[in-house]
Formats: sequence, C-alpha cells, structure tokens
Amino acid sequence: MPSQRDYFRVAGAGFKRKHDTLDQYSNVSSEKPSWPYDAVSSLADLKKGPNRVAFDARIVNIYDQPNAYFDDGAENINRSSKKKTKKPSKKDNDEGVCQQARGCLKLILRDDTGYILVKLWYADITYDLRLGKLVSIWATHISPFKPQLKGPGKVDSTSTPSKPLTPPSTPPKDFPLSLMTSIFPEKDQGCGIKIHERGDIGIIGRIPMGYKYPFPVDSLVDAPKKHSMGKSTKVLVYVYAIGPVRERLTDGHSRASLGLYGEAIKSSMKWIPNSTVLMISNASWKPGSRLYLTSFTLVDVDPESIEADELKRLAARRAGQVNPPFPTDLFDVEEFESSIQKIKFTFADVDEFANSTRSEFMGYASVVLLDINLAALYKQNSLFCAECCNVPVFSNSTVAFCGQCELEVKLRLNPQVFPDWLNHRRNRDDIMLPSYVQLCNWL
Repeated sequence: MPSQRDYFRVAGAGFKRKHDTLDQYSNVSSEKPSWPYDAVSSLADLKKGPNRVAFDARIVNIYDQPNAYFDDGAENINRSSKKKTKKPSKKDNDEGVCQQARGCLKLILRDDTGYILVKLWYADITYDLRLGKLVSIWATHISPFKPQLKGPGKVDSTSTPSKPLTPPSTPPKDFPLSLMTSIFPEKDQGCGIKIHERGDIGIIGRIPMGYKYPFPVDSLVDAPKKHSMGKSTKVLVYVYAIGPVRERLTDGHSRASLGLYGEAIKSSMKWIPNSTVLMISNASWKPGSRLYLTSFTLVDVDPESIEADELKRLAARRAGQVNPPFPTDLFDVEEFESSIQKIKFTFADVDEFANSTRSEFMGYASVVLLDINLAALYKQNSLFCAECCNVPVFSNSTVAFCGQCELEVKLRLNPQVFPDWLNHRRNRDDIMLPSYVQLCNWL
C-alpha cells in the first residue's frame, strides 16, 4: 500500500500519484489528502464494492443524459437565499457550489482487459471528452452493471424518417460490460476524472479485444447492405470526409454516413480524412447506408491490428485529389508563348525523361484529341468538377455548393471532357494515352 506522501491533490480531479505524468493544462495545488488510492493496472483487477481505486482507460462511447428533474430557477433561489441568511464560508463554498446535477455523461471505458461504465455527473463544469481519449478515473465504489429491462428504442411520432431512433436502453446480446461506477467531482471531493491532453497516443485500449497477432479480428463484416437492419455488426472503416452536415466513412467496398449527436460531435474534430480508422461495434444501421451510434455502440479510434494497417494504406492510396488546380509556379505559360525557341516533345520523350536522371525539363507536345465527352458529361451534370471537404463536387456551372460545409466552391473543367489523346512516336507506331488532369486545365 503506497504511503500518503506518494499522492498529491489535483484540483477538480481527485487525487493523483506523483509518478503519473501531468498535462500542461492541469492545475495542481499543494494540498495533500488524508487517504490513498489503490491504483489498479487493468480493469480486470477491479473488485465490486466500496474501495478507493484509480485506473486509466480509453473512451469508446460517450452519451449525454440530461437531468429531467433539474430546476434552474430553484437552484438560483436557493443560492440567493443562502447569501442573505448568512455569510458563506470557505467550507460552504466548497460543498455548496453544486447542489444539483444538470446531467450525466455516460462513458464506456476500456483497456486491454475489459470495459466499465462511468456515470460522470456534472453541474457547472464542461468536460472536453472525445472518443479515443485516455482518461484517469478516481472512484470510491465499483458496482455491477445492471441494464434497464426495457424494450428497444421507439420512433418519435413527430420525427421524420431521416432522424435516428431513440438509443436503446438494453445492451445487445453478449455485451462485454459487467462493471460500473458513478462520480460527481464537483460535489464529491473523493472522486474525480483527469483528461489526458496527449491521450490520443499510447497503447492502452488500442488493441481490439481478443485480438492476437497475426490472426484476423473476430466478427468483422464488409458492408452493411449484406446484413439485415437492426442486427449487431462490427465494421472496420476509415474516415473519408468530415463536415458539419454528416460524417462519411468507408471500408474500401462501400461508403456510409455516420451520424454523430450530442457530446460525440466533438470527436470528429480530431479525425483526419483518409487517415483515421474506426472500429465500430454494435452500431445501428438504417436504410440508405446510414450509421448511428447508440448508447451501447463501441468505437475504437485507430486500433492496432493488421486489418487497420491495411485499411490505412488503402486510404493513403485513394487520397488523391479530384481535378486539382494547375500549379502556377511549375510552368510559365506566358514566357513559353513568347520564347523564340520552343522544344517539341513526344510522349516517348516524356517517358524517357521521366525514367532518366533529369530533375526537370520544359517543352510542349503536339496531340490529337480523339474524343470529346461534352454531351455525356452535361447529361450527368458533371461538366465541371472540383473537391471540397475531401468530397468531389460536380455541376454543369462553374460554381456549386459543397454538401458538407455548404460553402461556395469554384469548379474547373472536368478532365474527362477529353478522355484520350493521340501522339506519334519517332519511327514507331502510334500510342494512345489517357488525358492528364493538370494539362486539361490549360484549355
């Protein structure tokens, strides 16, 4: 059992051990507690019952549940009456700042050994919690998890079909959750939470549960269309695009839209398109390839597995831009047009120079346009195109609005207007090459 001198006070976050790393945003006071905490190395070592324990885990689900019985008017009346009756002391300020909770953040935490549900009650403090964050919890009691025996969520009579169902109050079958705890740091000085600002890195809770290298991850599925709606699934996807309207993700075979609500919206601010990989378990699939998070959905951000590494490499290969603008500093068109001597290349010369040790060269190539797709692209409403929020934008006008950020985007001519060119090699047969996207922007 560690001694009392091995601990110190962390304001608003219970007590912390000296050998734990402090974040630059933590406010540490010099007060020392009169009791120690048992720091467990894993969630599997937690025992049910009253005990002061401290553990580290990673957030895989966050759900905000407001307090239906909270009365803001009564809270203000009680505070004003206390100020009129007596002069508040320091002890009254510490214990009477928060008498009633405004709501509860239900956090499902995990490490490499198990899961635990933490009910974080709050009143005046806003916690910056996100999926994938590493947190430290100080609790005084561990209880068994008892799900509410209620039916699945029902559709609101006033809701539209595009809105998600109410999150179910019962977990799916074989849900790996058996422990829970409740903390109220603003009122109970014996418990607390610490959010690690650099918690996105590290190995705690990164490896999928039950995963063993080099075997594949269990219960992975490909696309939601192959499974019935409402059935529990586990998918491994990477973030394709991020925007305020919807989050898009794909597993390499198909794409879907991920709906984020409440406290989970802030999680997408740290996600990187074509880089961040998500393993989503027990998700709720809706018609139209729409995915919604329920109160028992588990989201592992950037898991450590072979499949996740392969998906990251696939995302990197597909990260090319759609119709990027031609770099102005690469080729001076005005100087080339006014120059006395012009060098004419063929595609064979370009191929030879590209494979040689030359660093750069400048010239022009004479080509023959074999086909023009103006009518076909006009019928598809894709005569002009560009990219915004990592999503292609097509239109028959030079200006369109992005479906993600809803901002105006300037479009350029679609390179597929001239699909094939013809160029003649020296003393060789003709060669036909596909159009190059940057050269099309000259036209």
